[in-house]
Amino acid sequence: MTSKLRKFRVTILCEDIAHHRFIREYLICQGLNKRDILDFGNVKSRNNGSVIRHYPDLVREYRKKKNYQNIALVVMLDADGESAEYRLRAFGMKLDRGKTRLNQKTRWDNERIAIFIPARNIETWIHYSLGDMDCNEDDDYKKYYTADDAGKAAKIFANKICVDGLPQNALSSLHHACAELERLKKI
Repeated sequence: MTSKLRKFRVTILCEDIAHHRFIREYLICQGLNKRDILDFGNVKSRNNGSVIRHYPDLVREYRKKKNYQNIALVVMLDADGESAEYRLRAFGMKLDRGKTRLNQKTRWDNERIAIFIPARNIETWIHYSLGDMDCNEDDDYKKYYTADDAGKAAKIFANKICVDGLPQNALSSLHHACAELERLKKI
């Protein structure tokens, strides 16, 4: 279902090491070079609030450079019991409060800015990828997995699940993630 990504430089903004390993491993499996994957700051010192706080600065930086550099921005933040729409709205409000209040887009269709929001958390995606496709987005699977499992899950997504296509009854946050991946393939 998904094709390999074209070569570009990507900046990752995420809240923890598991997110970082998941995104990084997935991008590498899709053909990006390790040197082209940049980290925004120290992953160990971040949380939900800091990801949302830094998002507008990285979007502005991306927009300044996108016309003459082949770049992308990938952001990941756990839903933590909130809906993906709620989290996306929080990103939108931080970037442009006026447009968000008017329900207007704050990311343009031609921008390589992808926002992934695992619900409940990244461990739900790990649980799903490792074979329990009957899992749900309400239960917390955090105690079952480590950050190392995130890299394994990313490989499964890149080499099997995304290739075969998600079933209709897959987690809604995974369907949203597949739509976000399409943003990285544009242009």
